[in-house]
Order: sequence, then structure tokens, then C-alpha cells
Amino acid sequence: MALGIKALLGSLVAPVADIFKAREERKLQKQQAEATVDRILTEATARDASVAGDIALHRVKNEQTSWKDEYALIVISGPFVTGMVSGALEGAGLLPVGTTGAIMNGMFAHLENVPEWWSTTFQAGMLSALGITLWNKAKK
Repeated sequence: MALGIKALLGSLVAPVADIFKAREERKLQKQQAEATVDRILTEATARDASVAGDIALHRVKNEQTSWKDEYALIVISGPFVTGMVSGALEGAGLLPVGTTGAIMNGMFAHLENVPEWWSTTFQAGMLSALGITLWNKAKK
């Protein structure tokens, strides 16, 4: 009789125990999956940080060899240098009086004939070259 009760209780308890055992196994699988996801995310973050560092280093190297800032500086300062040099030569008596005015008027008179789209594009390019440089310096 005792064996019959044991067998009956065993048959009732075993399915319940299996449910709890399966539940514990699912919890363990979930924890292992979460740990795997965390590991993958950590590795991806480390790779992303490495890639971001490489990109930043590449940008710094490109900025050191960039010619756009020097070109913008030459284009913008060219008329001033020309005016100062011709003015100094005129003041020293090496150029006739009025030559500086004629040179400066001649330089800028031709800009009236430039198409509007080219003028706007040129101005945007110059502002972009200078603006990016100033923006980068301001961020530092």
C-alpha cells in the first residue's frame, strides 16, 4: 500500500517538478542569452570606439595637409596685398600717382561680369572653407 501511495504521489509530483525544472532551465537559458548579448554589445562598442578613433585620426591627418584654407586665405588676402604693395610703390614714387586706384578698380571691375551663380558658389565655398576651420577650432 505504501508503494502505491508513493507511486501515486510520485506520478502527481513528477509533472509539477518537471514544470519547475523546465522553468529553471528557461531562466538559465535566458541568463546565458543575455550574457551573450551583453558580451557581443561590449565587443561591438569596443570595435566602434576603435573605428571612431581611426576616423578621428584620419581627419586630423587630412586637416594637416588640406590646401583649401590656404587657397581661401590667398584669394581673400590677394587684393589687400596688391593694394598695399602698389600703394607703397606709389608712395615711394616708383609708380605714378593714381596707379593703385587704377589697379584696384581694374581688379574688381571684372567681377561685375561674373555670372551670379558662380559668384554665389564661390562665396559659399570660401565661407565653407573658413567656416569649417573656425568651427573646428571653436569645438576644441
